[in-house]
Amino acid sequence: MARLVNSTDLEVRVDCHLFGLADAEADESLPDAGRPSAWAGVGESALVFESEEDLVRARLRLELWDGPAAIDGEQWPRTTTAAWTLPSGVLGVDELTAGAVPEVFVVPPGEYAMRLGWHSEGAALVQMWPTRR
Repeated sequence: MARLVNSTDLEVRVDCHLFGLADAEADESLPDAGRPSAWAGVGESALVFESEEDLVRARLRLELWDGPAAIDGEQWPRTTTAAWTLPSGVLGVDELTAGAVPEVFVVPPGEYAMRLGWHSEGAALVQMWPTRR
């Protein structure tokens, strides 16, 4: 059974229905939503959430696990999985026109599987666990 190693809860600004999360050394722009789902987009080291609702703020929960994480399907009705590479392991939030919030969560550099969750009440979840280091 997987164990939760670390977590943090953040309030983020949503701009034009979007906000992102990226590794500090990511060499890419935020991806477009639509891959892997209509409400999320994942690049090599960055991701974006897109809200259907006209939100100003959203709650973002980041979780690091030591293996595949469990999820409450009732609390998180929309989920998808993806993979990404974190060259530095230092994550920052991209609030688009409001700017970036650096170093909101730090994990060991490496390759990760992740599960993204979205709740229509303006809550987002990123669960990640290492696949290789």
